[in-house]
Amino acid sequence: MNIFIVLITILFMSFVGYVVIRLFTLLPKKMVLFTIGCSYGLGAGLISLQLYLYSRFNISWSKESLIFPWIILIVLFLFKNMKKMSFKFLRTKKTEPIHIVFIIMILITVSYVFFEVLLRPVTVWDGWAIWLLRAKLFFIDGKINSLALNYVKSDYPLIISLLNTFIYLILGKVDDSAVLLTSFAFYIFLAIGLFSVLKNKFSLTYALLFTFLLMTIQTFVRQGGRLEAGQADLPLGYYIFISTIFLIEYLKNSSAKFLLSLNIFLGITILVKPEGLFTAVAISVIAIFNIHMKKIYHQLKFFIIWIIFFLDWEIYKKFNNLKYTYISAHPLEMTWGKTLNAIWGTLKELVNIKSWNLLWVSYFASLLMKVPRNETSKILNIIILSQLGAYIFMYIFTARNTPESSIERLLVHIAPLGVYSIAISMRQLLKNFQNISH
Repeated sequence: MNIFIVLITILFMSFVGYVVIRLFTLLPKKMVLFTIGCSYGLGAGLISLQLYLYSRFNISWSKESLIFPWIILIVLFLFKNMKKMSFKFLRTKKTEPIHIVFIIMILITVSYVFFEVLLRPVTVWDGWAIWLLRAKLFFIDGKINSLALNYVKSDYPLIISLLNTFIYLILGKVDDSAVLLTSFAFYIFLAIGLFSVLKNKFSLTYALLFTFLLMTIQTFVRQGGRLEAGQADLPLGYYIFISTIFLIEYLKNSSAKFLLSLNIFLGITILVKPEGLFTAVAISVIAIFNIHMKKIYHQLKFFIIWIIFFLDWEIYKKFNNLKYTYISAHPLEMTWGKTLNAIWGTLKELVNIKSWNLLWVSYFASLLMKVPRNETSKILNIIILSQLGAYIFMYIFTARNTPESSIERLLVHIAPLGVYSIAISMRQLLKNFQNISH
């Protein structure tokens, strides 16, 4: 029964995100599939922020007070759009046998991950000691308690823990197995997001192929359901991917709506894990450069959104005297041994076929290919390489930080972008071969 309730709750959060996107036209109506891919992440982020604000203003976390505002929004949306609603997001003239094969393989993979997530409660240490422990404490206290944050000894942002708290509130109790379906949901909606951008750019066959390749990477199977569900790395990978796609779309036409959507997702991204700040800065620099080149300085105001999210959390930590911070746990330190280990340990993981199949080997091989790079490919490479570089520098300059302890999880943040980048490079290579053969 709990599983069914959590699945309904996930659908509710997704519909909340979808309604917000449609009501405020954050995406064009023609981007229906990508809107669906964004919906769960936006809904989960907004509801988590709702819990945070309720706690800050001493509003009770009752089911009614949490759900009722969204019900009003949903009713307004349905009343306004009932006659216009359309979900025709796969327009294809013919379904070929290869499409059926890929769809069946994807469904088998999804079924496997779904049942794996139900077989056991969270098993990884970070899940027990940080993400779900805080969620339990918030559920018991009925609010965000700074004493609980100090007890957990983590200054990580609260989005993921509050998302799990919301699930507990809906269930009326703690269920450490059913709550892991939130990780499975990020796995599914990330796949939908990747498929949507591939389908828009390439053929259906090509989109299904690379979506399947992402979903069968062992690290994603583990993060989505098997063994490692309940952490924040897969959600962060999802938000980084969606934010990067918004950046790419914004650079095409400098649309204020895309920039607004981008900054909303960046605001959520930085509140998932501290590493999200690297992405927010890199993406913002690229977007601001575009604003400068096109002299549209009035659009700079949108960046205040994610900056406020970031500053509010930093101020909250300061005023509530959170004693355990990332800097206190990992003070600055640099040695030649650490430097060599940071580089070598990262390289070993990049060629770890057991965890990543040929993802990273293929990605760096694609960088060496002499193929034309379009703007999308260049943006993807900038985000991937800057994020990876930031992680290597983190290992070099901070104490008690080694690739062996976390690089596999950190690569989850940029792996979806890596798959998308490979898809673009392979397509361009195929075009070159076709041109040569003709």
